[in-house]
Amino acid sequence: MANKKLLIPIIRQFEGGWSKHPLDRGGATMCGITFSTFKHWRKKHQQPEPTEEDLKNIGMKEWTDIFTELFWEPCKAALIKNQTIANLLVDFAWASGPVTAIKQTQTALGLTPDGIVGPHTLDALNQADYAKTIEIITSKRLDFVEEIVKRNPTQSIFLNGWKRRILTIAHP
Repeated sequence: MANKKLLIPIIRQFEGGWSKHPLDRGGATMCGITFSTFKHWRKKHQQPEPTEEDLKNIGMKEWTDIFTELFWEPCKAALIKNQTIANLLVDFAWASGPVTAIKQTQTALGLTPDGIVGPHTLDALNQADYAKTIEIITSKRLDFVEEIVKRNPTQSIFLNGWKRRILTIAHP
């Protein structure tokens, strides 16, 4: 079964540290956690309204808790047998939100997209030919980022990095 400890260093490698790029639609981020996600997390856990400075100083435990609760668990990644498939799905969720990632993956696998990883989705992820499933999800992700740039050409500055990330995760 997939292990989040194997994906975390990959995500952190690609995300780096603090970023507030003017064209990044995610806005201010620290190691890939957007300020809006951080505010949502803190509110959900009945913590004081955070500042960007709080986000800049996020600790590894809180970062991992956010990763786990908001991205790893909605993808039910611990129930996915193949690590690369789990990595692709969770990284997609990290980049585009869990519901979008799950729906896009379900569509790519020929399933009815509902945005929830249930028994049918898990079966499709776990019982198919892994190499073929990896290629299907990778292709869907690459198409997805190309579509983002088509809809919003200002995002083209990020396209090569997104593609490199997707391909690195798909073919470790």
